[in-house]
Amino acid sequence: MHARLKGLIVDIFKDANLPEIEPQLREIPFEGQMGLALSNLFQIARVSKPDLEKDELKKYAGTLADLIAEKIRNTGDFEKVEAVKGYVNCFFKPQQFTRELLGRILGDGTDWARMESHGGRVMIEYSQPNTHKAFHIGHVRNAVTGASLVRCYRYAGRDTIAANYYGDIGSHVFKALWYLGKYHPDLKDAPDGVAERGKWLGEIYADAQKKLTDSENLLNQVWEILKPLNKILYNAYGSDEATFGLYTLPFNVRGIARNEEDLFEGRSNNDVIKIVDWMASQAKELRRRAGDIRIEPFGDLDWVNADTLLLNLNQIRSQSDYHQRLNRPIEVLDIANRWKIGDPKLLDLYNETRQWSFDDFKRIYNEIGVEFDVEFKESEVEREGLLIAIDLEKQGIVVDSMGAAIVEIDNQLKKRFGEPMQDKYRVLVLVREDGSSLYGSKDLALAKLKFEEYGIDESIYVVGNEQKFYFQQLFQVLRLMGFPQWERCFHLSYELVMLPGGKISSREGQVVLYDDVISELRDRALSVVKEKNPGLDDEIKVKISEIVAMGALIFGMLRVDTNKVIRFDFDEVLDFDGRSAPYIQYAGARAMSILRKAESEGIETPNDIALSDFNRELLPVEIELVKILNKLPEHIIKVVEDKKPFYLTNYAYDLAVKFSDFYHQCPVLTSEETVRRDRLLLVKAVRINIETSLGLLGIATPDVM
Repeated sequence: MHARLKGLIVDIFKDANLPEIEPQLREIPFEGQMGLALSNLFQIARVSKPDLEKDELKKYAGTLADLIAEKIRNTGDFEKVEAVKGYVNCFFKPQQFTRELLGRILGDGTDWARMESHGGRVMIEYSQPNTHKAFHIGHVRNAVTGASLVRCYRYAGRDTIAANYYGDIGSHVFKALWYLGKYHPDLKDAPDGVAERGKWLGEIYADAQKKLTDSENLLNQVWEILKPLNKILYNAYGSDEATFGLYTLPFNVRGIARNEEDLFEGRSNNDVIKIVDWMASQAKELRRRAGDIRIEPFGDLDWVNADTLLLNLNQIRSQSDYHQRLNRPIEVLDIANRWKIGDPKLLDLYNETRQWSFDDFKRIYNEIGVEFDVEFKESEVEREGLLIAIDLEKQGIVVDSMGAAIVEIDNQLKKRFGEPMQDKYRVLVLVREDGSSLYGSKDLALAKLKFEEYGIDESIYVVGNEQKFYFQQLFQVLRLMGFPQWERCFHLSYELVMLPGGKISSREGQVVLYDDVISELRDRALSVVKEKNPGLDDEIKVKISEIVAMGALIFGMLRVDTNKVIRFDFDEVLDFDGRSAPYIQYAGARAMSILRKAESEGIETPNDIALSDFNRELLPVEIELVKILNKLPEHIIKVVEDKKPFYLTNYAYDLAVKFSDFYHQCPVLTSEETVRRDRLLLVKAVRINIETSLGLLGIATPDVM
């Protein structure tokens, strides 16, 4: 009816020689009535006659409203058409409207609201987990958000490719491989089972990170001591006068003292330790020389403090595991170097454990109902990313900065497109000074692959909010590379998932794992199902509790706008009386229960609409239910246009609420025969719309609960 009315109004505009402005139609907000209002006549009047004063403009808009209302009224398609203060209110005939709507719903089932679209091919990239790390509840938000968008885009008629992009290389992998090689070299103590190995790898990474953090803290402790001692070195050896007559100093002490050399750069930990040992042995000589040449120590550091610092340093160095702790980062760096040269033993360990991660990810995707058409890996685009950086340097887009390959984005935009110089996009580093690639170079290679080999016109990246500025930079570099699709690249950012324990972080090992959350939800859901339906077979109870638990998890992730933090609460997401999946699923099960009961009592349940249906005055609660049934397509369109799945969670909840109102106010099976038939048709339509809306979210609708 919306499209029909809009087309009618467009024809009226043409006949009246009015500006070609799209009619804006809004639902008439009166309970128990259904219809649409033309709401932008003032805009049309202003464009049509821009010279009119305000009062004259109002009068002209009123004249247009009268004209349009009369023409719509003459079609006979509406129960009532009225022009009110520059608006045209078109009230539908409830009986006719209901017959037409339910005819479509019952005729096409869950496909009734499907659309045709010609918006070009879109690729939605989402999930992007890192191998060798745990799959936590925050990853679930990403995965189900992307998957729901893919379903809605396809339902809306868009040619859509679902893509994953695994982070299978990088520092996190080297840390995990280092720990595995050092503490689990033969993997004999690795557990069996896909889920168990995935969890174990997450623990390995967390343990590795803890040890490396400990090493970093130790290095900081040492450095806090060495910094003031470096000042003493400068006092003792930093001037020509101080070094007069001394031709040989160990480890170029003078160069270090005069800041000509860095104490750490280019030296192994053992060399640094030797320098520290020499400094400790020369403490008295350092003090004497500083005094002899009358050089005062910097700041408030005196020689008593220096002795204390050296004592503290010796206490740290006397720890039995001092060298081991200090050398851990060097060992990880060695793993990275072995990776670069293709060490066979290391690659075997990498490939085996990486596959464990892939297997576990696929298990989880299967459980949460997430599928992909194509899967990319960072390791597959790394080389191409380095080649792109070289090519961009030849074009003058990339410049060298102390050995690193960078793009000075604002400068390039000014140079190539004449844009005003500003400090907006700053610098994007593509390749480190050691020649290793960064995210930027790999993402450029992946984007090039998407555009050229998959022929996409629009690219959506579902990635956390902390990467917002990075994607702004990335899209501008794609623009500099000459890809017209850069304008249709979109970063769908999302906020954190918080539980009572705080932010999720696999870096610190304080993660809330997907498996732990879904296990808790399953246990709680099973308890509720047993309480509500004790007569069901145990096997059915378990099956239903699985559907309820997964629905609670997915809906809990999608019911909040992506730009807001989720505070995931088990009680809220499993509340059968709240804004939750179980509440909506229960409404769907209740609809199915009514239909089953009708069949068991020998009552015919109609499958299609007859002209004799709904030939009565509908109650306001019935009209409200029909209105919400009709809104499914517009909510799907909003999801696609704004990339916000929570519109659909809101719709599904509102539908369940309207059905609950109908259920409590309108007897179905005990009604007079014609009324009963009408209401059974409504119940069937509700069940279909609940299945459709929840299905697009990735949530199943059980028949019983």
